[in-house]
Amino acid sequence: MPATPGPVQRSTLAWKLVSLGAPLCALLGVACVGSTAEATAGPEEASDAGASGTSEDAHADARADVATEDAASPFKSAPHAPPALLSLHTTKVLAAPQVVTVSFAGFAKQDAVESFGDFVVASQWLTTAGSEYGVGQGSHVAKARLTAAAPAKVTDTQIVSLLQARIADGTLPAPGATNAELVFLVYFPQGTTIDDGTGTIMCLDDYSGYHASAKSSGTSFGYAVLPDCDGKIDSLTSTASHELIEAATDPIDAWSLDVPKTDPWWGLQGAEVGDLCEWTAVVREGPWALQRSWSNAAAAAGQNPCVPAQPGASTVMTGVTAAPSQVVALKPGAKATFTLTGWSTARVADFPLHTVITDGADFDPQATLSAATINNGGTVTVTLTVPATNNAGKPVKRGQMGSTLIYSGPDFDSFSPITVVVP
Repeated sequence: MPATPGPVQRSTLAWKLVSLGAPLCALLGVACVGSTAEATAGPEEASDAGASGTSEDAHADARADVATEDAASPFKSAPHAPPALLSLHTTKVLAAPQVVTVSFAGFAKQDAVESFGDFVVASQWLTTAGSEYGVGQGSHVAKARLTAAAPAKVTDTQIVSLLQARIADGTLPAPGATNAELVFLVYFPQGTTIDDGTGTIMCLDDYSGYHASAKSSGTSFGYAVLPDCDGKIDSLTSTASHELIEAATDPIDAWSLDVPKTDPWWGLQGAEVGDLCEWTAVVREGPWALQRSWSNAAAAAGQNPCVPAQPGASTVMTGVTAAPSQVVALKPGAKATFTLTGWSTARVADFPLHTVITDGADFDPQATLSAATINNGGTVTVTLTVPATNNAGKPVKRGQMGSTLIYSGPDFDSFSPITVVVP
C-alpha cells in the first residue's frame, strides 16, 4: 500500500505463509480444490466430482483421446493479457537503504533481528528484488536497543513520537544530508497490542506489518512496525523483508499499482511490490526466510513475476483470463457470471483454481466456481454476488468495490483479479 504518513501495509497472508511454507490452499486450511469457505462450489459441482461408474469411465477415455491428439499437435498458449504493472509516481526510491534496527529491552530475538539487519542490506535478495526499481544494496547504520521495555499497548502516533524523541536525544541517527535514506525497523515482542492508527489491531487476521514515513525537524524518514506475531523468526524476517523492500521502492509515493477504475486490477489499487507476492512461499538465503517481490520486468516477459524464483521451480506459467475483462457494475444482492479461460505456457495437467477475497475492499463478494480445475483453452465460470452489507457491517452503498482473486496452478502461483462496483 502507498507509504504515506500513517500505517499503510497490511500483510494479509504473510506470517501464516512463512510459518507453514505451503501452497496457498494449505495455508488457508482448505482442501486444494476450487474455493474458500466464502466461495464454495455448489451442490451440483460437489455431486459431479463424486460421480463414478461407466459415465466417468467414458469421460476418462475421451480425455485420453484428446490428450493423445493434443500431444501430436504443436502447443499454442491460449490468448492472455499480461498482468498489471506498477507505476512510478512523484517521489524517489531509496537507492541505498540505511537500515536502523530498533528493539526494546528484554526482546528475546534482539540478536537475531540485528544479525538479519547485517545480512539483508548486502543480500542478493535485495539486489534481485530492487535493482529494476533503482534500489541497490544498503547499509546497517545502527542497532538500537532501547532501555525501556516495550509498552503493553501502543498506537502508530505513539511509535512515531517515540522515534522522534529518540532521534532528538541522540539514541537514534537523525535523518539529514548524510542519512537521507533511513528506514527504522521497529520490532515489538509478543504481547504488545499495536493499533495502527485506524483502530485495526496488528497480529489479528494475519496482519503482521506495515511501513510508513514521518518527519524529524522537517526531514523525512521511513519506518516499519514489526510485531512478533507468532514467535517464529522466519515469520518475523519474512515480514521485515516485505516491509523493507516496500519502504525502499515506495518510501512515500514512488512505485505502486495505479490503474483506471475500469480495470479489474483496481481492486488492488495502491498495492506495492511486496503486497502482490505475499501469497508465495518464502525463499531462503543462508538461514533467513525472505518474501518474494513483484518484478515488472518478469511480469512483462510472461515469467513468474515474484522474484527471486524458488530453486528448481518450473518455468511454466498458468493462469486464467476473465470475461468480461473490465470492472462490472452490480447492485447489492445481484449476481454476475464471468467466463474464465485457462492458459499455460506449455502443456500441463489440469491445474486447480481457488478464489480468495482481497484485503482492503469495501465488501467481500461471494464467489462460486463451476469447476475446481482448468487447462489451457478450457473454460470455467465464476459467479460473484454482492452482499447486502459491507465489511463495516453497514449497507453496501454506491461506489463501493469488492474484488476476488482467482488463483491457479499447482502451487497457486498465479492470480487474476475480478472486481465489481456498486452503481
